Amino acid sequence: MKQLTSLTTLIMLLLILPGCGDKKQKGGESSDPYIWLEEVDSGKSLDWARAQNKLSDESLATQPVFTGLKERFLEVLNDRERIIYPGIVGDMSYNLWQDENNERGVWRRMPKKDYLAGKNVWETVLDLDNLSAEEGKKWVFGGATWLGPENRYCLLHLSDGGKDEVVIREFDALKKEFVDGGFSIPESKGSVAWVDRDRILVATNYGPGTMTSSGYPAMAKLWARGEDPAMASIILQTDTVNMGIFVSGGEVNGKQYVFLNDSRGFYESSMYLLTPDGVKMLDIQKDVETRGLFKEALLLYLQSDWDFNGEIFKKGTLVSYDLLSFLEGKPSVKTLFEPGERESLAGIMTSRDFIVLATMENVQGKLRIMRPVDGGWNTEMVPVPEHG
Repeated sequence: MKQLTSLTTLIMLLLILPGCGDKKQKGGESSDPYIWLEEVDSGKSLDWARAQNKLSDESLATQPVFTGLKERFLEVLNDRERIIYPGIVGDMSYNLWQDENNERGVWRRMPKKDYLAGKNVWETVLDLDNLSAEEGKKWVFGGATWLGPENRYCLLHLSDGGKDEVVIREFDALKKEFVDGGFSIPESKGSVAWVDRDRILVATNYGPGTMTSSGYPAMAKLWARGEDPAMASIILQTDTVNMGIFVSGGEVNGKQYVFLNDSRGFYESSMYLLTPDGVKMLDIQKDVETRGLFKEALLLYLQSDWDFNGEIFKKGTLVSYDLLSFLEGKPSVKTLFEPGERESLAGIMTSRDFIVLATMENVQGKLRIMRPVDGGWNTEMVPVPEHG
């Protein structure tokens, strides 16, 4: 596990840096003596950060409480009785396990039925420490994008040292190895989605002029297996002053849905659906928050009132946006949850057959299960402790 000093020095650095700037010359121009730190990957900047880390390490490590706190925190982080959170993929439960012997982690799995039965017999799928040693990297696991419904192949997201940028590589979970000659996306703040077994939609750094001022991809291309990415078709492109293009997807009943978000900022974006005829923009609000895909419907959390074909959906409402009717030219929107005066949506989880909503009412948590029934929704409250 990473040492406590790494965390504390990072916090100290974040506290120190804001005070380094904002000084002005008489003529109004910035005279920030630390402006060169904006080049975060330069040797000078890194040497300066290491020197500051050393000062912080020496100062913190001499505090009387340091050793005790460090041992206590490491004991908690390495506790073998801690809750094991699974990632459910088909009939399997996946988990990344880290401890004092597996700093980078072991990506492992077991059948879902065994996990639910309380068993603790895991099969190693990928040892991140071994991979790091073999490739001379410090790989940090960033998740997997699966190709359903078989869920044999996935696109693994790996970050060298925990950077924002990731490399994305095709992985065969059955053979437990990277696919020879498979899809491989160089390091970038990018995103990817499966279209089918031999095609993926990729937003990444394609060279000069293809990244936004925020450091994210300004375009998404459709890659075909074996094709030179430079020759791939551009599916969507945005102005480099915007935040960026982000892609995502999911499989429902054997069909792959692929989405593209043209984000102008954190709170405004246009959403598109990839179809055989190209991309089609969804008729939804720019400030809406997407909360997942359930069957053939997008779940949307409204951040402002929405007048949709004359029907008003209030701010704070969770609605479903039917994709099949959208593709037929007659989009359908239905209310799943509309908050009362003292209610709000706290969280949402989707499964194959139902949706679980966590809400707050008078600062008290409530749970409800919602199931689609005859074109509508059946709601069932889940008993929870009064102040849970």
